[in-house]
Parts: sequence; structure tokens; C-alpha cells
Amino acid sequence: FLADRLPDYMVPAAFVTLDALPITVNGKLDRAALPAPDFTGAATAGRGPETPAEERLCALFAEVLGLEEVVSAEASFFELGGDSILVMKLIAQIRAVLGAEVSIRAVFTAPTVADVARLLDGAENGTARTDSDATGLLLPLRTEGDRPPVFCVHPSTGLGRCYAELADHLPPDRPVYALQARGFGTDESLPPTVEEMAADYVARIRTVQPAGPYHLLGWSFGGTVAHAMAALLQQRGETVDLLVSLDGYPGVDDAEPTGEPADGFADGPTDGPTDGAFGGPAGEPTEGPRGGRPKRVRMLSEIQRVNANNNRLLQHHTPGVFRGELLLFVATEGRPASAPAPLAPDSWAPYVDGHIEPVRIASDHDGMLTGEPLETIGRLISAQLLTKN
Repeated sequence: FLADRLPDYMVPAAFVTLDALPITVNGKLDRAALPAPDFTGAATAGRGPETPAEERLCALFAEVLGLEEVVSAEASFFELGGDSILVMKLIAQIRAVLGAEVSIRAVFTAPTVADVARLLDGAENGTARTDSDATGLLLPLRTEGDRPPVFCVHPSTGLGRCYAELADHLPPDRPVYALQARGFGTDESLPPTVEEMAADYVARIRTVQPAGPYHLLGWSFGGTVAHAMAALLQQRGETVDLLVSLDGYPGVDDAEPTGEPADGFADGPTDGPTDGAFGGPAGEPTEGPRGGRPKRVRMLSEIQRVNANNNRLLQHHTPGVFRGELLLFVATEGRPASAPAPLAPDSWAPYVDGHIEPVRIASDHDGMLTGEPLETIGRLISAQLLTKN
């Protein structure tokens, strides 16, 4: 029923019937007390591995997903409980064990062991590269459409899945991609400045769209990075037709953790779409069915590392000047007294040589990508896109 009505990534990988949801003493969902879904049937359905590559990939799928049984060569990574964080870990394991490069986009479009094995087919001594387009951290939320795409920059947590539902509210002729931060599933160094991050992301989006006009969007910290990307693209002679900031401001950190560690971070909608059967806010990982607390601790540790670095970058970043219009969505609820909604556009005034269009949204910062606020934001951005190339 859900598969007929929802995108693949929003269909739960498993279902568990409970008499009641477990609640903590604070009245919140006790995620640690949720039972682990049973993925056994999905993992073993279909044929077994037939080649050495498939055999090794079956083992890697099982390891990354925390499954004890042998994974079928025809089982989808996402139907077994995979999500955007685990995809990065799978890619890192394929790189370490097989010496091959596979992008996030490749796994999303070819999610079974057999599919990935075909990508690796013909590799000699495990050194082949299966993707040369450097889009490994450019998450395709929707690839259909013949108009220039919309690129959504991650919030400070570094995850781009929070934009999945927004994509459903944008014009269907526009592909939608989410930029995700470096630092997940690998020990690579994190960017030292917002400028270097913006340059990295500009190079990444140009593998999909070599020339403008570009359409950029960012929530919270992502709004600052999107602005830096827009300024850089203009310096390089490109056109930026749309720049949107969702309650993101220069040098103002709205991304500090606001609740218990298990509840995620402020840069993720607290009731938003999830990656897993019991997923956390906006694609942030939670303890769940695929590896228990050690896996969850590692995931949260990586998010905290990326989050802390991004907060530091924000505090030390002096924006350049973007010449054009900025569409600024301002959350009106739960704002600090020092930053009232009417003054929100003023923070961008020194860095935008053009009109700043403020739109007040009846929501707090965390809830902008959920429910009615999301519908309003999607409708207004869609109206802007209809006037653009």
C-alpha cells in the first residue's frame, strides 16, 4: 500500500506491532526500548552469491547492516534497513576491502548486491573506479526532470535527507539534490573554512550541472553555505537564479543540541521524515535494528564531529557579497529575544547586494521542514521557480 503511494526511501523496511510505544520518564519516546525489526525474510529472499565479487559484497552488506544471516544477491540494501548514513559506511567498506569507488548515487540507483557487483565487473585486482563523476556525497532526492536542478545544502549535522519531503513539494520538472558533509564513514579531514566547503560543493554540483543558472537552498547552517556558493559561482562568471535561506544567518549559530542526545540536534525536524523503521529526525541515525548501541554511538559521534566543526566554521566566517535576490524564510516561534523576526533580514543586508525577501513562517526553527510550514515553504519556492530558467 505504501509502496504505491510513497517514494522508495520513505517506505519502512520492516513493521513491528506494539501494544504501546515505550516512553521515558520525561514523556519522550524511549528509542532504546524499541524492539529490533526482523529483516531475515528480506535478507535471504532470492538467489545466493554466484561470483567472488557477489560473495564479498554479500558479506559487506551483512556487516554494515548488522545482519547475521547470509544476504541474498537480489536483496535491496534499503529494503534490508539501509539508510543514507549506512550507505556511506558501505561505500567506505567497499573502498577498503575491494579497492573500488562507488558513489552514493550509484547505490541508490543500483541497490542490490548483484547491481553493485555489475558496477565492479571487469575490475582488475580490485582497483577499478566505478564512478568518476565525484558525486559520492551528492544525494539524489529526485533525478527526473529536464529543468536545472535545485541543490539543497545540509544543515550543521551534515545530513541532507532532511530535504526529502521538500523535494515532493517542488515542481516535478526540477531534479533535486542534497549536499551532504564529508566525514561520514571515513576518517577524512573536515573542511577548515566555509569558503573551502563552498568551493568543494560548487565542484560537486558542477558534475551534475556544468553551467548555470543555478538554484541553491540551505536550511540553518546550510543557508550560510548556499550563500557562499552563490557568491563563488558569481565570481566565476556563473548565474545564480535562486538563493533561498531557511532560517539561516551569517555568524549566528542555530544548530546547538537542544535536547537529550537520543533526540538528535536542532538542525533536524523533530517530527520529520526518517530513514529507517524507527529513524530519528530528518535522517539522523538512532539506535535501531541494525547493530544496536555501538553502531548508534559511532553514528552520533560522527554527527557530533561534523556538527561541532560546522558550528566553529560559522562563528569564524565572514560572508562575501551575493549580487541578487535572497528569499529568506524566518521562523517566528521560539526565537531568542536578541534576534526578533522583524530584524532577521538585517543580518544579511551587508552581504546581499539586492532585494532580501523575508517570509515569516509560523514555526520554530526545528519544525520548518514539517507539516504546514513545509507546505508553505514548498509552495512559495515553487512559485519562484516557475519564473526562473
